Amino acid sequence: MAGTHARARALSAEYMTQHIDLARRLGKPLVIEEFGYPRDGDVYDPAIPTTMRDDFYADIHAAVLADVRAGGPLAGSNFWAWNGEGRTRNPDFRFHDGDKAWLGDPPHEPQGWYGVFDTDQSTRALVRAQAAALRDIQVS
Repeated sequence: MAGTHARARALSAEYMTQHIDLARRLGKPLVIEEFGYPRDGDVYDPAIPTTMRDDFYADIHAAVLADVRAGGPLAGSNFWAWNGEGRTRNPDFRFHDGDKAWLGDPPHEPQGWYGVFDTDQSTRALVRAQAAALRDIQVS
C-alpha cells in the first residue's frame, strides 16, 4: 500500500479536478461522496494507524475548501463510512451469519476496511475541522 499511496493521492486529485471542471461547465453543484481509504498496510484492525487515510482525507478536504472558498461548484464531501463503536468479532474481519455488529462496511467487504471507528482520533479530528471550516465559510 505504501508503494502506491502517492499515486492514489495524485489520481484522486486528478479525478476531483476533472469533476469540478465538469460540474462548473454544467452549472451543477458537486459533492464528493463515499470516498474512503484503508488503514495503513491495508489491515482492518482498529488498532492499526490511519496515517495514509488521514493524508487522503486531508487532500479531499483541502480541495473542497479551496473550491468552496473560490465560489466553485463543490458543495461538500461525505466519507465512507462511520463504523463508530462497531467491531467485528471474527478474526478474518468478515461478516458472518448471526453477527450483530453492523459496521459501515457492507457485509461482503472486510469489516473495518474503510470504516472510521470511534477510536480513530486523528481521522475524527480531520472530519471535525473540515465541518467547522465549512460552517465558518457559510456563516461569513
